[in-house]
Amino acid sequence: MFTSRLALATLAAAMLSIFAAPNANAAYAPPPFSAEVPQDVEPGEEFTITFDAGTIDCDWSMRPFHGQKSPDGTGTTYTVTLIAPKGHGTYSVVARCAWDSETVNPAVAPASTSNTVTPAVFSTSTVSDTRLAAMQTDVYSVEVVVGDGAANEDDGALPNTGGSTLTLLAIGGALAVAGVGITYAARRRKVA
Repeated sequence: MFTSRLALATLAAAMLSIFAAPNANAAYAPPPFSAEVPQDVEPGEEFTITFDAGTIDCDWSMRPFHGQKSPDGTGTTYTVTLIAPKGHGTYSVVARCAWDSETVNPAVAPASTSNTVTPAVFSTSTVSDTRLAAMQTDVYSVEVVVGDGAANEDDGALPNTGGSTLTLLAIGGALAVAGVGITYAARRRKVA
């Protein structure tokens, strides 16, 4: 009984923390992101992608793309030039934008004395203190279609990755029939 109450209380606490807790980063909206991705990239061809964060200055970096690493950059846009893989397919290019949210939701307290309670930051100076929000990071992923986009040259059928299930189905059916027969025989003996 105690175990079931504990499990129920744990479940209730988990649900409450998931659904009732406010979103901690709700006030920090990500930059308005867009990207210019080329169409019709051929295998082995050089291509360029431009990531754009609107008016937000970012410290840009990129995850390695098939062994290629682009230099980091700063600013509102980030342009990378890469070489497409030799194989046809759809590939992801991932860029990371770290940005300073400047004074989003600053905690500002008026100048006060030690006898006065202030609602935010206590300061004995004649100026207000401003606390900057933490550095924000957003990761953006775009898809690049190389060649015709097909990872392999087939007729579109699903690959045969397993063995035949007919044998397993027959064994399972035979075991089910045997179980029904044994149960029927055992109950018949019990009744007689």
